[in-house]
Amino acid sequence: MLAAPAGPFTLKARADRIDVSPGALIITDYKTSASLETLVRNARAGRAPQLALEAAIAAAGGFPGVPARPVAALRYISAAGGKPPGLEAELERDAAEVAELVAKARAGLERLIAQFDAVATPYRAVRRPRFRYDYDEFAHLARVAEWSIESDEEAT
Repeated sequence: MLAAPAGPFTLKARADRIDVSPGALIITDYKTSASLETLVRNARAGRAPQLALEAAIAAAGGFPGVPARPVAALRYISAAGGKPPGLEAELERDAAEVAELVAKARAGLERLIAQFDAVATPYRAVRRPRFRYDYDEFAHLARVAEWSIESDEEAT
């Protein structure tokens, strides 16, 4: 639960895997398509905060059946097949580095929540126009297909 301008905000997630040891947790995310190196680079740069935010939830005891403990490591495992199978990439393997990454991800989320809690912030129909989404469960509500089709008259 995070304090936010418009009231408490609850962050929920489903972790692929959480290993529990006597003193710490290790959180793993299985990936089927992306390059592990790219994922690690994006996560460290704050562009892919999934694992760090899962670590924040886990450290606070937010996953049922998982005790609240420090997170010692974050990692990705490729489930895409290929050779060799099951490649692993450590995002962070030191509890202090994990804590720093978690603090940055949490601060970024808090800024985003505050931005969208502001009355003047619009909720756009297309999240990030420069990216193509194969599936967007809310596109039909915004009637994106209807207003994004360019007619012959508009094209000239």
